[in-house]
Amino acid sequence: AVRVEYYVERIVKGGINVNSEMKFEKTGNATGILHGENGLGFTAAMEAMKEAIEIEKTEGVAAVGMANISHSGALGYFTEYAASQDMIALSVCQSDPMAVPFGGSEPFFGTNPIAFAAPALNGEMFSLDMATTVQAWGKILHARSKHEDIPLGWAVDESGKETTKSKEVHALLPIAGPKGYGLMMMVDVLSGVLLGVPTGKNVSSMYEDLTKGRELGQFHLVINPEMFVGVEQFKQNLSNVISELHAVKPSPGFPQVFVPGELGLAKEAEYER
Repeated sequence: AVRVEYYVERIVKGGINVNSEMKFEKTGNATGILHGENGLGFTAAMEAMKEAIEIEKTEGVAAVGMANISHSGALGYFTEYAASQDMIALSVCQSDPMAVPFGGSEPFFGTNPIAFAAPALNGEMFSLDMATTVQAWGKILHARSKHEDIPLGWAVDESGKETTKSKEVHALLPIAGPKGYGLMMMVDVLSGVLLGVPTGKNVSSMYEDLTKGRELGQFHLVINPEMFVGVEQFKQNLSNVISELHAVKPSPGFPQVFVPGELGLAKEAEYER
């Protein structure tokens, strides 16, 4: 909802092609590419996920890319859909260059998010949806609007030095230093290099020149647990892990140990009621 105005403006200015004729090209028994023609990213990502699910029902696994699409929103939406269909799914996508590579002082990669979801019993699931930067750019903008400082470790200034001054922020930092940097590059390889769309520092800006298409890439990997331990046994096994995590003694200040995505899914269920 926070970006509705942006999407409308980009559509009006021609940067999102609402008349795109998206085409799915099956490139192998378990692979394919959805050519988005800079159409709505939400539509492209969901269509690609549905194609992937159909493929892996018979092949056991599906790897589907989306080339030349617009921003597709929260990745967890698509992986959670796959989990609701009793599938395991991983999705990664590119974003604007706004994070420095480890040891660098200039933005190169985006927040390059990763989402993963897997089904458990009784509608439960494990759902991870995370950026590979310590914080989102929106948190920096919020601090600036409030004339507030930010915690050390979030971002760097133009010289590449960590800063707590929100107005001095030039770029974001990757999570866990070289580890987050490595994950950012992995995302770019899968959703950019692999699909022949602009990569790294050449990925288009979300808010500059709304008349042009973003030409973004995204990648879904979907696995059918029936081809391994079996769907019902997989769901039982994952539910066992979740129960064991819930039983872990919490540290001071925490009511219990939660599974990644659990609180967010609970809020979604509450809103639906």
